[in-house]
Amino acid sequence: MHSFGRQLAALPRSRYGPWAVIAAGETQTATAFARHIAANGINVVLAAHGGRADAYTLAVTSGVSVRTTSPDVFTGELAAATDDIDVGLLVCITDEDSGSSRFGEPVLNRMRTLYLTHRFGHRIADRGQGGVIMVRSLATQRISHHTQPRGADSMFTAGIRDDLDKQGVEVALLDDYVPHRPAMDADDLALMALARLGRRRHRHCTHQRDQTDRRTVRDAN
Repeated sequence: MHSFGRQLAALPRSRYGPWAVIAAGETQTATAFARHIAANGINVVLAAHGGRADAYTLAVTSGVSVRTTSPDVFTGELAAATDDIDVGLLVCITDEDSGSSRFGEPVLNRMRTLYLTHRFGHRIADRGQGGVIMVRSLATQRISHHTQPRGADSMFTAGIRDDLDKQGVEVALLDDYVPHRPAMDADDLALMALARLGRRRHRHCTHQRDQTDRRTVRDAN
């Protein structure tokens, strides 16, 4: 892996590559995820503001291929940019609530998340391995930490997570502010989310195996 001067997430390219899609209107969090992912040799599709400048940096420092599209996932640009590639990882970042941001409205945020997870979640399920990360941007987490709780949004993303989990897709859901890390930056957030990949599936598989073992013993008796 290439070093960016900080700890990097370890992502097997054979499982989460060869391409990852990172969708966010806000640039800081998207760039942090892109750096971690590209450092593992995984190519990146970056649907975020300022994506072209970040794409050049990633291509030079990590030697990966980078495609950029508009952060507006409903224009068809993202679909066209990903139709011919094998996507093994989706990072869906919910952006800051802002009156000037199209994706700041809760309903549009949910529509965007649903569209992305449906489009790429099924593709990842069909390939038999890969993952989906749903996370709120660092700016959004800081705002919600000082304002109202997001119970409805959490229930919505939890429902998507459970549906993808049933299809065998690894899911990392990180939509709550982490109070014991008040000074965390976007790189910390990306590292924390990427480190959660695979944990839910592992526990689920272990539980299933334990249940099967119990049934086998009960039937034998």
